[in-house]
Formats: sequence, structure tokens, C-alpha cells
Amino acid sequence: MDFKVIATVLCISLLLVLAYGEVKRANKAHLAWRLFASVIAVVCLLLMVIPIKYQVDSSSSNKVNLITEGVHPDTIQKINGALYTTDRQLAKQNTSKKVTYIPDLSYFLNINPAYSIINVYGYGLPDEELLTLKERKVNFYPALQPDGFAVAHWNQIIKASSKLFVQGVYNNSSSKSVKLVLKGFGADVDSTTVRVTGKFRFSFGDRPSQLGKAVYQLIAIEGKDTLYSEPIPFETKVTKPLNVIVLASYPDFEYKFLKNWLFEEGFSLMIRTRISKDKYSADFLNMDGAKSGSLNAQAFKKADVVIADEEELNSLSADEFATLSKSVKAGLGLIIRKNMTDANSSSRIKQNSYEIADTTNSQLKLVFPGDSFKFSSLPLNQRKFLKTGLQDQVITKETSGKVLVTKRLDGMGVVLSSTLTATYNWMLSDQAPSYHKYWSEIISAASRKSVSINSFQLYPRFVGVSEKARIVIQQRDDKVPAVLVEGVKVSPRQNMMFPFEWDVFSWEGKAGWNSLSVNKVQSSFYRYNSEEWKPLKAYELIELNKVYLAGLNKDIDRKSEGKKEEKQVSIWIFFIGFLFSAGYLWVEPRILAKNID
Repeated sequence: MDFKVIATVLCISLLLVLAYGEVKRANKAHLAWRLFASVIAVVCLLLMVIPIKYQVDSSSSNKVNLITEGVHPDTIQKINGALYTTDRQLAKQNTSKKVTYIPDLSYFLNINPAYSIINVYGYGLPDEELLTLKERKVNFYPALQPDGFAVAHWNQIIKASSKLFVQGVYNNSSSKSVKLVLKGFGADVDSTTVRVTGKFRFSFGDRPSQLGKAVYQLIAIEGKDTLYSEPIPFETKVTKPLNVIVLASYPDFEYKFLKNWLFEEGFSLMIRTRISKDKYSADFLNMDGAKSGSLNAQAFKKADVVIADEEELNSLSADEFATLSKSVKAGLGLIIRKNMTDANSSSRIKQNSYEIADTTNSQLKLVFPGDSFKFSSLPLNQRKFLKTGLQDQVITKETSGKVLVTKRLDGMGVVLSSTLTATYNWMLSDQAPSYHKYWSEIISAASRKSVSINSFQLYPRFVGVSEKARIVIQQRDDKVPAVLVEGVKVSPRQNMMFPFEWDVFSWEGKAGWNSLSVNKVQSSFYRYNSEEWKPLKAYELIELNKVYLAGLNKDIDRKSEGKKEEKQVSIWIFFIGFLFSAGYLWVEPRILAKNID
């Protein structure tokens, strides 16, 4: 028989015995009170043996308040409950209200599993600590974004005679205008004025005449006061220009602007445009030696990238296409401009694609995943996007998530597919930095990998002194590269999906330029002081937390939908009730009844 049934039967039997004894007692004084006390005593005894349990929404669980850099002192005073932080300095600074320092957030949460809801105040947590918040709901209360440079981008490695672009966003909440100045080699290179109250875009350009490493300054001036002076490190190199072949089925504005940009950037270029079925015209720019428009193995061997539209690929002869395919497998990069007129057109290069219905939105906003560069809106009513497979890597997408450019390995080479056909609209809208960024990244992603490594990617972009730096390296083969950071050997880690890609982690370094050696090829990267680019770091941290926590909370809400948490009424309440009732039954015949007698 169930224990609860047995306990209930015994308690009822006890109650009947007590009630019978009270009724049969000679002294009938306080009979009603004694019967009531007997009932309360037995019920409390039963509820101590069989506790009352109830269910509540899981959202009513324990909460922990976590403050981070940027939180306002007034906000700290208004927070109810205990305060914690992972910032040692923040714990020392707040003396008006106790703030407990947490040296290891992951360990703290593991030993306190009851904390299922976390309130984060300030600029937010770095990405390493955000990963420890899985399976917990997080409420983020961001601090106000500070004045200063919220966004800044520039090409950190430029070719000799190429242009340096510096663009970004400045946040100004004051009632005074701010002058922005780009300064290099002791002289003002470019400047603009930011109006009062709001966020304003800026764009500067310069063509440095000096080779090697240099550091410009991006300065914000209000009246006679210098608000910010942030470093713009870059390196000007004399590099061997990439050899690009452009195959066009017909002349259009996209090819015209691309041809001019490739020429100005110093690329060696052959552009072949089909005139009729068996006729074409060929232009050669920045090229020495014999020039031929033939597409043979020798021409593809010299090339680093081929840019072609889908129609022209379909028009190539069988021998030309076979030679191109063989060259791609040997390391040549291929960029395909997808056909916009027919979603179901046959293609020699298999790539699923689809069209969406016409929209009234005539502005396309692009992003490179993992890159915080802010593209200017592209005046274009984009209707066609790409579907991705397991072997596809997304290179460019719309802010809504629709894919525009994908990358797929093909032997030692790569094939990029793109549905963007009118990037020249950036140039017509005077948005050259966005055009430059797009085509630089696309060609870099597709180009033939050289044995020497002249470029790399650094994460985070504004890595500070003694902070962890992740350096991503690409090379032609899958051999383990020899990597030295500031003369210290580090062990590389291979990308399982792209075997020619490796990354290393390093904490070594000093403020300013730091050395990087890969297979005895020397390069450099820059580490920033802790006070440099503080508003920008705060803005990026806020945005990182908003995006990550929104996705995390959505997943937690879906998992916990309808989920209840069981709680129990404290047995001490019933123990006290039992104690008072039993005490009354014991005291009444000894004291109260005697007084009545």
C-alpha cells in the first residue's frame, strides 16, 4: 500500500481517537477549542509527513546580477540583490555597494546551478564568457553608448600607389559640433565636421607615398580640446600583382567599372568579351610580354583568378571548359556571376539557386560573416539568392540572412558563386570604400594560394597588450607551417574543413607593431594600448552581446516553453502549527480548566 495512504489512514484514526476522548471527557470546558486544536495538530503532523508541493514557471528561478564595464553608478544603486562582477577593477571601484568579484564565471555557475537567470548590466561580457551562459536565460541591460568612434575600418595592407580608405561612424551626444581629422606624417590628410547629437558616417582617403609600416592618427576635436586620438596602423607593400582573367558574354556597366578598378589597383588583367558565337575582343592591362586571348593551360597557369558570368561559361568550347576545370582543381580560383534572367537555366557549374518575388526595397545591405565592416546600402532591387549545401561556405549575405556569395572547394582551388550583378552602383553613389572592400574580399577569397604568406587575419581586430590574439593563416598546401610571434614559436591548429587554413593563439607582444614569421616570411600586426579605441570596443561588445544573447534566449524560451519547476512548502510552518496545537492541548487541562473550576 502507498505510504501516503497509510499515513493518511493513521492520522485520521488518531484524529478520531482524540475527538472521542475530548467528547467523553467530564470537563466540557473549551471543548470546541480543544477539538479545533486536535484537528490542527493532526493535519500539521500529516503535512510534515506528506509535504505540500506545487509547480511554478521556471522563470521564477533564482537570479544573479552581473555588472560589467560601463554600468552607471546610479544603476548599481537601483539593483536589488547581490552584485557580482568578473572585472577585478570594477569590484574595487564600487565601495558604496558591495560587489563580489568572480575570478571564473564558468566555475561560479557550475557550483551555483540554481542561478538559471542572469541579469547583465553595462557593456556586456566578452565572447569567452558568453559561451559559459548556455542553458541559462540572460537579461541584458546595455549601458549608454559612449561618445566617440563607434565604427572604424581601413585597409591595413595596401599595395604601393593604392589608396588608403578610412571610414566609420562617430557618435556625438553633445550640443557642440566635432571636427574629425585624419593626420599622417605630421600633416592633416583629410577632415570633416560632425554635427551635434547623433551618429554620423565619415569617409577619408589618402594615397601614401611611403613604403613600409606607418601609423596615421584619427583625431576628434571639439573647439580647442582633443577628445580622441586613435591610431590607424597600416603597411604599404610592393607586391606582385594578381593576374586576373575576366570572361564576359557581353559588355555591361559591371564589367566596365570592374575593369577600371582592377587597372587602378594594379592587377594584371585580361578581359575577353564575346561579340558573336566565334568572335570576341580582348583587352590587356598592366601586362608585359606576349598577349593572347586564347584560353589554354598556359594562360590559366599564369592566372590567379578567373571572373566569368554563367552564360560565358556555357559558351566556352568543350576543350576550353575542360582546361579551366582542370586548372581550378590545380589551384586556380573561379568567380561565377550567376545568371539573373533565368533561375532554372542550365549551367556547367552546378549550384542551386532561386528567385524571390519582387520587393519594394531598392536598397540592399550586405555583410561579411565575421567581419564588422559597415557596407553602405547598395541601390539594387535584388531578387535572386543562393541556397547553400554542406560543402558551401557563406562569403557574403544580406542582413536578413539571404545568401549572395558562396565558396566551395574544388580540388586545390575554390569556386565562388555570386548573384550580385550591379555592384557598380556603389561607385555611382560615391561609395568607393564599399566597392573596394567587396571586390578585395571576393578576389582574395578566390585567388590562387601562394607558397609565401603575405596576408593573414587577426582576431579580434583591436587586440590589446597581453590579450589573446587569434591569427588565421592560409597557405597553398596542408603542410604544418612554422610560426613565430615576436620570436616565440607557437603551435598551429589545422582547419578540418579547409586543410590549407591554420590558426595560432598568442599572448606575447607589446604596444605597437609586433613581428609575425610564417615559414620564414616576415609580417607584422599591431597591438593597441588599453585606452585606445575604447568607445569602439564598447560599441562592438554591446552589439556582440545583443546578437548572441537574443539567439540564446530564443533557444532557452523554446526549450522551457510549458516547463514547470516543482517547489515544496516549508515543513517548519506545519511544525510550528503542530507545536502550538499540541501545546494548547497539554496546557489547557492543567491551567485553563483549573482556573474555571
